[in-house]
Amino acid sequence: FKALRYDFDALNGDLSTSIAPPYDVLTRADKDALLAVNANNIVAIDLPNVPPYQKGPDECYASAARTMAAWVESGVLLTEPSPAIYAYNQTFTHAGQTHTRRMFIANMRLEAFSEGTVLPHEETFGGPKADRLALMKTTKANLSPIFGLFRDADERVSQLL
Repeated sequence: FKALRYDFDALNGDLSTSIAPPYDVLTRADKDALLAVNANNIVAIDLPNVPPYQKGPDECYASAARTMAAWVESGVLLTEPSPAIYAYNQTFTHAGQTHTRRMFIANMRLEAFSEGTVLPHEETFGGPKADRLALMKTTKANLSPIFGLFRDADERVSQLL
């Protein structure tokens, strides 16, 4: 797929004030604090209804879509010219040790749950799912991709990343 992403050059390669923790751990105060540092923080689009425990009013999702369109129009967000699989790393420290997770973002074919290809990893609730679905439909973007694990016994994918 062709990603929609921040203009790295305009940010001098520093995304630190543009990114946010996952939507479901943020409060109104968290959102306000992130936006006070950078009005173009993704939380302006990704968290239209606070808290996101249920679907919000339709207008909050429409507002998120308008914000996203304005950012595309002004060049804050750019669309990649070609479809790709997007590799990225997360480096973090836990218990005094630094770890790096090598990951990628890609399209995934939908399959019937009965196929057993994708297994659930946690209990999910109707309210947050309705919130995410409303945001996806209105913005025509998946702003909250799933985090999945897969077997890579031969480390073929790890080597590519």
